[in-house]
Amino acid sequence: MTDWKWVLCLGLALPVIAAVSAGAMGSKGGEPPPPSPDRAAEGKITIHKILKNPAEFLNREMILEGTFQGWKGKCEDSSSLTRSDWILKDETGCIYVSGKIPSGVSTTDPRGEVVVLSGTLKIKEGGKPYFEAKEVRLKE
Repeated sequence: MTDWKWVLCLGLALPVIAAVSAGAMGSKGGEPPPPSPDRAAEGKITIHKILKNPAEFLNREMILEGTFQGWKGKCEDSSSLTRSDWILKDETGCIYVSGKIPSGVSTTDPRGEVVVLSGTLKIKEGGKPYFEAKEVRLKE
């Protein structure tokens, strides 16, 4: 191959190689592309996901996060176990929680405190789910 043909061949091939490499490494040269909002939310257990398919989450240990609603309001898709149960709400829905009430909150005058719970999902005899909290804390 003569010198000018070799230069022409390299001149055409290098931009293609660079484009393919950049695409394989992400949009910022080595960094993976950021996750889409749908993919980022896939791992988070939301109240909506639980209420949509409670059998999938039944007796499963999990962590939920949401705002403390106390005894105010109703949660139509969930059921309380006792009169002391309270409501947890996230951006997707609400669920009754049976268990310890977070310290420093008022069940009759909640102020939207964010709480983190660990526990398991249970289903009352009537078929509606509730969350049995083992640990409850205010989010820092």
